[in-house]
Amino acid sequence: MKDRIQSLDAIKAFAIFLVVFGHMLQKCVGDVDDNYLFKLIYSFHMPLFIFISGFVSYRKDGLKDKYLINKFIGLLIPYFSWILVLIFISSFNNTFDFKDKLIQYLLYPDNGLWFLWVLFWMQSVLYICFLVSKKYHILLLGLFFIIYFFVVFFSGIDNIFCVKTFAFLFPFFILGYISNKHIIIFKRVIFKWWLLLPLLLIMAYFWHRTEKINIPNIPLNPVLITYLYKSIIGVIGVIVVFGLFSIFKNFNKIVLMIGKNTLPIYAMNFIFINWIGFVLIFFQNIILFYFVMLIVTLLVIACSLTFDFYLKKSKILSLLFLGINFKQKQ
Repeated sequence: MKDRIQSLDAIKAFAIFLVVFGHMLQKCVGDVDDNYLFKLIYSFHMPLFIFISGFVSYRKDGLKDKYLINKFIGLLIPYFSWILVLIFISSFNNTFDFKDKLIQYLLYPDNGLWFLWVLFWMQSVLYICFLVSKKYHILLLGLFFIIYFFVVFFSGIDNIFCVKTFAFLFPFFILGYISNKHIIIFKRVIFKWWLLLPLLLIMAYFWHRTEKINIPNIPLNPVLITYLYKSIIGVIGVIVVFGLFSIFKNFNKIVLMIGKNTLPIYAMNFIFINWIGFVLIFFQNIILFYFVMLIVTLLVIACSLTFDFYLKKSKILSLLFLGINFKQKQ
């Protein structure tokens, strides 16, 4: 059990590194949607995070009574707190309008820390299904997803409240939950991860952020086909990463520490990228550029963790921005 938890922390550290590096690419690379590294990272890094969230949500003894309350404290309180921070930062813009900005963040969480918002509602659906039927709650999760998916994707609705993002990522949450429940089968699946690595590298070439994927001479525009493609590459990415990290038995303490503190890095990396990322404009050589980007990414993570260290000195700030309830820990 200890090794498995360490592996999860190491994978979370790897995943948050990909998040920050991906944001660096968006900030510093022109035509980022045509950048292969960007395509590769974004093809699986958020499905990986959601999968891990589902994985650690499984409990052999079931979900406790205060499960949803704890998730509200850990996810939604930081979500709304960081919205206020983002709005405050935006206020330095001459065209700033508080009301418009607040509505923008509330109606479209993908402008902010959407991961916390989406994950809370996934946890809510899980808890409700568990309350309805402890024995068949996984079946209820599947039925909910099928109904929800077809309603959302064929209603013509936009991504208000991240309803489409939820529809795409929720299967990864369910898959992570089931994988922990049937951990022996999951370990057998990831054992052959190296067979899927070439497929991941090839499929990532055609990945795109929009709902359409770009494979020449093949009409893959329909929603279901594109969704299936992105889902498959996401699952392959999850298997490859879990399989790769299953090889190692011991992990560096710094790596594990990063994996245990992904929230502050996720929340604050944008701020430090804006402050530090400008140095990349001075590097024109491609190899040197990506090397410096790697260094800057690590520096952004270090700055985020340093800020996190001081946040945790205050119980109020820890609760507001990190979702840490010290009373619950006592």
